Amino acid sequence: MRKHQPSEQPEALAARQREHRLRKRVQPKEPVLANVDPWLVADEGLDALDRIRPLLRRQGRAREDLEMAAERLRRLAWGPED
Repeated sequence: MRKHQPSEQPEALAARQREHRLRKRVQPKEPVLANVDPWLVADEGLDALDRIRPLLRRQGRAREDLEMAAERLRRLAWGPED
């Protein structure tokens, strides 16, 4: 195991650990090819959420979570502001 330098502790080490956990969580099971349009990937995700939406009509919090997920997909596909 690599020993961390004193400068990496504790803020830098915590940041590296946070990044590692985030990367592990968001890593797709099947990465898209480099030439795939992110808008199409997000559109497929939104289609999947649309299929779930009718099932959540009476589930208040679940519906809110679904809408938040949809918005996050839109933001991801759109990218940062220019």
